[in-house]
Amino acid sequence: MSEIAQFKYGDVVEVVGNTTKKPTFPQNQGSICGIHHITSVKQAQEFSVPYGSAIYLVEFSDGTAIEVPESLLRLSR
Repeated sequence: MSEIAQFKYGDVVEVVGNTTKKPTFPQNQGSICGIHHITSVKQAQEFSVPYGSAIYLVEFSDGTAIEVPESLLRLSR
């Protein structure tokens, strides 16, 4: 299991992939406000990612926040 996260707290990121939990925002841009790793098969299946993958809590400008797998994020420019 990899414990190294690609992003850090406060990073501004864009949601670039499809997730059923993604709200509709024109830019899909938010800030990282939480990080955890998948620790069960059930979680891995829920997010469709391998065991040990990083999941980020991304907060948007309106105050809403969603969990997004690392593979669906990129640093905002």
